[in-house]
Amino acid sequence: MRTFQYHPFEALSYTWGAPGDGHDITLNGTPFWVWENAEAALRRLRLPSKERIIWIDAICINQQDNAEKERQLLLMQQIYQQAQQVCVWLGELTDGASLGMRKLNSSFLKIRLGYYMGDLAKKHGEVVGPTLAQLKHYASAAGSVEISHNSMEVEWGEVRELLSRPWWSRVWIMQEAVLAQKLILMCGPEIAHWESIQNTIKRLPDDANAIEMFGININPLDSVLDDMYRTINRFREKRAANQWDVSIYELMYDFRRLECGNPRDRIYGFLGIAPSVVQLGISPNYGKSITTAQIYTNFARMLIRSTGCLEILNCRREWKAVAPLIQPVLAYSVFEQAKYHDISAPLSDGPGIAPRKGWSRLPPGWERVKTGNSCYYYDWNTRTTHPVSPLQSQPPAPVKYVATRRVCPRGWKRSHDNVGRVQLTFDTSAINPDPGLKRKPVAAGEEFDRLPSWVPNWAGKTHRDPEPLLDWSQTLPRYWASGRTQAQFLNEDDPQILAVHGFIFDEIAQVGLPWHPENDIPPVSRKNNDILKQWEQLALAEYPKCPYGGIEADYASAGAVPPSHERYLECWYDRIGWANDLPSVGDLLPKSLWKNATITVNAKSDSVFSSHITDLDTSEVSLNPFKLAKTIVKQVVEEPKIYGQYLKRIQRVCAHRMLFVTRRGYMGLAPWNARVGDLVTVLDGGKTPFLLRLLPAGAIYSLVGESYVHGIMGGEALNWEQAAASSRYFQLA
Repeated sequence: MRTFQYHPFEALSYTWGAPGDGHDITLNGTPFWVWENAEAALRRLRLPSKERIIWIDAICINQQDNAEKERQLLLMQQIYQQAQQVCVWLGELTDGASLGMRKLNSSFLKIRLGYYMGDLAKKHGEVVGPTLAQLKHYASAAGSVEISHNSMEVEWGEVRELLSRPWWSRVWIMQEAVLAQKLILMCGPEIAHWESIQNTIKRLPDDANAIEMFGININPLDSVLDDMYRTINRFREKRAANQWDVSIYELMYDFRRLECGNPRDRIYGFLGIAPSVVQLGISPNYGKSITTAQIYTNFARMLIRSTGCLEILNCRREWKAVAPLIQPVLAYSVFEQAKYHDISAPLSDGPGIAPRKGWSRLPPGWERVKTGNSCYYYDWNTRTTHPVSPLQSQPPAPVKYVATRRVCPRGWKRSHDNVGRVQLTFDTSAINPDPGLKRKPVAAGEEFDRLPSWVPNWAGKTHRDPEPLLDWSQTLPRYWASGRTQAQFLNEDDPQILAVHGFIFDEIAQVGLPWHPENDIPPVSRKNNDILKQWEQLALAEYPKCPYGGIEADYASAGAVPPSHERYLECWYDRIGWANDLPSVGDLLPKSLWKNATITVNAKSDSVFSSHITDLDTSEVSLNPFKLAKTIVKQVVEEPKIYGQYLKRIQRVCAHRMLFVTRRGYMGLAPWNARVGDLVTVLDGGKTPFLLRLLPAGAIYSLVGESYVHGIMGGEALNWEQAAASSRYFQLA
């Protein structure tokens, strides 16, 4: 590090991959073996006539010496902060990746992009766009739309592909990218500045006509995979503005989806951007004398002891009983999509319209194989080769929405080679799958099975994890159920046990069904949601000793819905059935020009919404023409977007939770794994109430999770007359 302080240097951020086809390099006159991706990056970084000083972890740190690795990891913050620039190596180019990089730079290289599109058309033919001979068959509205969307899919699909390369899924990128003074993206010989991604994304609404309702993209396939980029950029902006107050809980919880070769890195990977944690004495330990489960446990206990808070318990989620969700395999590059499509299949745009040629999905198990300027078709079911697609002898198929091409048929697997290039291959085992094969629970294994209930499993993210009740991005806490108390605990001989102080406030008497939405797109209203309707029935039932007295005046949170916005929630209840079901994007394409279809869909729901939300507005309407015009603009433009924000907020709070009612009549939200008999406790140092479950052994409890209990989120339970008398220590296992 002292050397770096006197010599300008750059740092490399990349994925290791597998050793692959690595090579020896000369390091201080000595041969040194480097893995394939590092070797490829070095060749691209090397300048022909100028010295370049690069810091690369696999070379600058002795990876065989755990003690050295542990020391060096604590210096990573300084290294990436002091580097003149950090070079993000995405890997080597493909034809599509080259197009994607040119698209990122197209704000000032449009001519270059156009020339390259022409080259791709010569090489890949109809995959890139229809030939001149075929254009005469695209006279219908759907045909015109398909031409436009094919063009966008070619370009934007490659940008999406770049943003889904392995680098974006690494735990360590958060530290390396957030701390960098300057970032550049490298893919083969192509280079793009970090800021070019933002500039490209800003142009996306002008180039793509994704269907939206209330400002929400209703089709998940339309989303640009820029989520990680936006997150990194948000943290970079906070650092640049000297507003770096990021919570370690926010970092670790939000980025459990990132990958790492060693599960310990789910803690160690964030030490560089959470220096306050390092000051607590937390340092990397890769030794075999301690297990990952013990590291997770020690980390949780150390945070509780040093902060006096139980916020680490708010990160706990049920994971042992959850089988992994089988996610669809997505292909963003049209060159990969063409493998399971006939791109010149007979298509129908509707009755009375002449058939034309275009993209249509091949039967299961079939592959289109490109060879030079021609192609053939391979049937993996029979292991036979065919010169013609089986669709050519079939009746014309209906036109499909372009984005549905990205969903691969069953049996296709998406991976990347050692230098980041996507590989889409067919897995023959999918033809006759083993019916007895069962999916294992998330993070299954003896080591994690012994993790105490009060310790979050950072390697155990599931698709049923509720969003945290706490908002760690805010300086002031949203809730303070235990007031200003500090966590009190006893020293236990058993490291698996956490003894915390608090009291039992109540017990769950009734629970509603858990709500598990199918995806992240919130429903337009509660209209067809039977589970949320059941919650309302449960909440409105009469209880002999209702603690609310019919007046909802109890503290909800600092960000509770203001009275002026309550009509948005009433609108969401949809007691008059105003809301339409979300349109089927697959049915929209053949009906009209895409832009018209988008406008029609928006107008159909938004106009009814505007009428209903206006009826719910009890404020006086001004007759002043200027104020009246402003009101109309608000109804047409602002209110649908505000309503969309509440749709997202409702789903974020309620998804993967259940409503419960306690024996004393309190209402609340619990994680989906709660059940009748669970104890509602207020623990010292806890921002929220916690649900505990008495284990069969007696006197020992397991932590079920955090909870929202209406009426005690602002410390009201501390004034309960039996609080002091019932306080005690709970042993959590």
